[in-house]
Amino acid sequence: HDELENSSKFVGALPFPHHEDDKWDYWTTLLKESQDRIIKSDLEFKEHMLLPVAMDQPLDNLCYASFIRNQIDPSLPTAVQHDVRERIWNIGEVLRICSNVLGRASELEPLQNLIRKAFVRIRYMMDETAQRNWKKLDELAVDYEHHHDFDGHEPPVPPS
Repeated sequence: HDELENSSKFVGALPFPHHEDDKWDYWTTLLKESQDRIIKSDLEFKEHMLLPVAMDQPLDNLCYASFIRNQIDPSLPTAVQHDVRERIWNIGEVLRICSNVLGRASELEPLQNLIRKAFVRIRYMMDETAQRNWKKLDELAVDYEHHHDFDGHEPPVPPS
């Protein structure tokens, strides 16, 4: 749990070719302007539209960085990767629902196509991460079998 609580230490500059502030400041400004419009509006339930993090606090860029990289950073600790995977899954669910709702209005088809492409990109990231993790498990199993001597006997079979 310590890794998740301290996951902000993993937030930071994006790797090459994305420099530390490349587009990040642009999106932060857009978010701030959007949040300000919501605060100043007379919308009912506007408190539910606000980000859970105040705009003067640093934003976690792990999901953004994963989306830019097209993968969850494999160098992150497993617990942090899992947390980012869950967060990206939730973003994908929102995109899927938006795409389905927008698909009902033909004039919104260009927006629906963009959201659908973002959803497909997230699905690709989820598949890639799952395949990478299964490959790690396979390598661990082979390594275990290689380093454990069973005196010429078959390894023990777990009960079924």
